[in-house]
Amino acid sequence: MNTDRRSLLKAMTLGSLATIAAGHSGFALARSAATTSVSTVPTLALVGAAVADSGFLRGIAASPAASVVRAKHAGLGVDFILELEQRLQSGQSQRVIGLTDDASATLIVDLARSAGARVHWVSLHNVSAESARHHLVPGPGGTATTAQLQRELDAFEAAQGDWSALLGYRLAAWTATADAASRFATRTPALTGQFVSFSIEA
Repeated sequence: MNTDRRSLLKAMTLGSLATIAAGHSGFALARSAATTSVSTVPTLALVGAAVADSGFLRGIAASPAASVVRAKHAGLGVDFILELEQRLQSGQSQRVIGLTDDASATLIVDLARSAGARVHWVSLHNVSAESARHHLVPGPGGTATTAQLQRELDAFEAAQGDWSALLGYRLAAWTATADAASRFATRTPALTGQFVSFSIEA
């Protein structure tokens, strides 16, 4: 892990995400422009290694819900599994969002469902320099937020910037606001690869 990536995750884990957004004027503007009601529930953001230096975390940092979000590396180790299982079964109101590889996402979603948590969003992302496919996994409890986020991802073009920033912003705030995609029109290279995103409420 490079120095920049370690610094970013440390800042998110130990302090407010506002410090990250402040270094990216476009993201900071997106945060200040939000006026609608957003989630204030404590939120854990789980990220895979390939996502740690992408726009996903900066999108979360730009969200008006950034102050209640903390980030953590997702994994398949026993310690991670036991810690997440304990968190999901604690009985405390909380959200778990993330962007990870398929194996980690499958484990996280299975643990959440076993704990009786509500899975609001699971989407598969297959993105290359030439094309992007975002597939929302059908499930109960679809909302205006899920529908709008799916439409925005489908319409988001690579030339606009990093789709993962839009995703991080939406999953953190979890509210349907107008024209979020245009707020992330930057020249930041888009995250490429195969990923799974999720939003869970316990």
